[in-house]
Amino acid sequence: MRSLQFYSYVVSYEEDLGISGIDFSSDFIKAVKKRFGHVESVCDFGSGNGFIGLSLLANGLCNHVTLLDKNPLAIKVCKDTVRRNQLGKNVSVCRSDVFKNVRKSEQWDIIIGNPPHHIGTNQQHLSDMKSYDPEWKVHQELYNTAGEHLKIGGSLLLIEDIRDSKPAQWKRLIEETNDLIFIKAFRPRIIRLPNTKRLDYLKMVSNKNNSSMIASGLEWILNPIAPYYIIWSKKQY
Repeated sequence: MRSLQFYSYVVSYEEDLGISGIDFSSDFIKAVKKRFGHVESVCDFGSGNGFIGLSLLANGLCNHVTLLDKNPLAIKVCKDTVRRNQLGKNVSVCRSDVFKNVRKSEQWDIIIGNPPHHIGTNQQHLSDMKSYDPEWKVHQELYNTAGEHLKIGGSLLLIEDIRDSKPAQWKRLIEETNDLIFIKAFRPRIIRLPNTKRLDYLKMVSNKNNSSMIASGLEWILNPIAPYYIIWSKKQY
């Protein structure tokens, strides 16, 4: 387990959980600040290391955040961050496969998430759950159950990859649910992080000697328009 300074917190992390949340956090900060301002509670679905949820808390956009993930390693890392920063009153850590282990009475103003972006195969999912969602089953269950855990008028914001999915498919899926309505899809633009932090990120993935991660890091630095988009839906009643 390693750690880094992230806004006002020292965040514990494991690279195997993915560190794209460092980059995506700026997108969610902008989206929440522009559309909602300050809210009481946020759930970071599939939180991994917890970067996205913690960034909203650190920037004063919510009073409480729940870091939710089914991976026991993510739970261990997030609990260590809570302990390091004495965040017990403001951060809850919940191990759950989608919302199966969440009390039915638990509701948030906003659910945010960086779900698996690639459809993949069952075998790929077993080896890399954070990246692959065969037949989009995780997405289907998420959209079908998220409304139960949103306050009336609450919002669900998920970031997706334009290279593997299109907004129209999520719009159809949302329209099939009983209590969510599709609002819009929007594409964030970079630069999301200061250049120094983005270069630090590239150095970090370069140390893993992983060519695909290095290529991804270079793309995030050089691409003038992010290949990602956010799907926004709301609980209608």
